Amino acid sequence: MVDTLSGNLTVNIDTTSGISTDLGNTTRRIQGAEDIPLQFGVGDNQADEHFAETISLVGALQDIDLFGTKENAFGQTINMETIVAISIQNKSTVTGEDLIIGGAVANEFLDWVGATGDKIIVHAGGTLFIASPLEAYLAGAAASDIRLDPGANTFNVDLIVYGRTS
Repeated sequence: MVDTLSGNLTVNIDTTSGISTDLGNTTRRIQGAEDIPLQFGVGDNQADEHFAETISLVGALQDIDLFGTKENAFGQTINMETIVAISIQNKSTVTGEDLIIGGAVANEFLDWVGATGDKIIVHAGGTLFIASPLEAYLAGAAASDIRLDPGANTFNVDLIVYGRTS
């Protein structure tokens, strides 16, 4: 595990929409932001494990095991007991090249969905981001596999995960 970690997990929405009428233009700005501070440790708003990789999916699914098989950027084997945040970006620019997330056969990461076999679809160019900085999602050796399925398509996926060893 790393011995330092600090930063922010940030999601920012800032859009303006408008309508033209005979009497002029009316606009409406919608803003929303979530800024989650993240420090080193195993408590609230903390993580002591991370994994980040661009994964090439070549017409076949991959199960990503976040306990005991993958390495962080420093070559250390990761062992995530809980997961604080996940970002999964479908890098395809082709409409119809969907990424199906979930449904691993063994050791499926379940705490973020309702039941075994549940799946989420991320369309081309889309991103799934979930964070639970206080309670964190349960993972561990028996529940840490995330299935990434491109169907028959070939494209890259950016996967970033922050977690805790306890």
